[in-house]
Amino acid sequence: MNTYTVRRGDSLSAIAKAFKITLKELLTQNPQISNPNLIRSGEQILIPDAGPEPSLHAVIAEQNN
Repeated sequence: MNTYTVRRGDSLSAIAKAFKITLKELLTQNPQISNPNLIRSGEQILIPDAGPEPSLHAVIAEQNN
């Protein structure tokens, strides 16, 4: 299990995609997230071990462009 710190512009779907997991898997590991459309910078979420260990912020920034 990894911990990821949410940064401005992140979305749960982009984070899930970057780690090659489903949004459902991400939400299952983070029951504290009551609204998947509302996450805040600085919030820490758990990422199940399933994907690569990329420079995630760079991957998400590229996806958002």
